[in-house]
Amino acid sequence: MPKSYLTRKEKIIINAIDILDQGGINGLTMKEIANQQGITEPAVYRQFKNKQEIVLTILARFSAFDKALENAIYQHAYAPDQAIVYLMESHITYYQNYPQVITVLFSFDVYRYDPEAMALMETIMRQRHHLMTKLVTQGVDQGLFNSEQEPSDYAEMLLGQMESTMYRWKLEDCRKDVKEILMKRVHWMLEKMKQPMNEDGKG
Repeated sequence: MPKSYLTRKEKIIINAIDILDQGGINGLTMKEIANQQGITEPAVYRQFKNKQEIVLTILARFSAFDKALENAIYQHAYAPDQAIVYLMESHITYYQNYPQVITVLFSFDVYRYDPEAMALMETIMRQRHHLMTKLVTQGVDQGLFNSEQEPSDYAEMLLGQMESTMYRWKLEDCRKDVKEILMKRVHWMLEKMKQPMNEDGKG
């Protein structure tokens, strides 16, 4: 959406993510936001009481995005493997289109000195793992996936692959098609999860 159609609060949030990407949490100040937005500091304070509130708002948006994806999965009644593909593809498309967000996700300094932000980030990661574990469990129960690994371990592998892929992509200045890279790996992992187990319990 063009910035001209965004509210001032939305513009501040977008700008704050850009600043966090460029200068980290120490670079995020109300003064810097005001300078980049071409407004006064009081105008920023009228929208947010401090930068902690801005960070919490950013994380709340992440959480809302995750919830929207979960709702879409249930509304479309996807099969477990289709749901996993949809979930991973939606996440990586978002990160590919908006790579600044990756810095926020992996910037521990953003959360280290803010217990509320740390708790919210932990909740986001825990809920992502819970949803993925739930989808894998459904796949095992339906006979779609093997039970060589615990569903929570499969979930950890899938989410870990996404995190490591986008982290490396960001380190390499976003030069490749990260969506193509990740989804190729996701489909490979799903095929391994679908392979029947041998008599010795191995896939």
